[in-house]
Amino acid sequence: MSEFSRKGFSGATVERIAAEAGMSKSNLLYYFFSSKEAIYSATLAHILEVWLAPLKNAQSARRSGAGACRLYPPEDRNVGEISGSFASLCK
Repeated sequence: MSEFSRKGFSGATVERIAAEAGMSKSNLLYYFFSSKEAIYSATLAHILEVWLAPLKNAQSARRSGAGACRLYPPEDRNVGEISGSFASLCK
């Protein structure tokens, strides 16, 4: 995930992603993902799952706005482009 964060989709390489995961490019692509696009999609799906879980809990607890914001620790409130919208919610 950090490779995409640092370099963006275009700048990220499967070689560096595999190295971060502690495996070879061929193992990463043969056993786990079919392409860089598949790795990126899985990364985004994971991020959304992590981010939406507290909001789903907040919704079920009938919290909204800043109440939902408190469910996220400060270090998790700053994820890429999402942070601008989220930061305005947390004020």
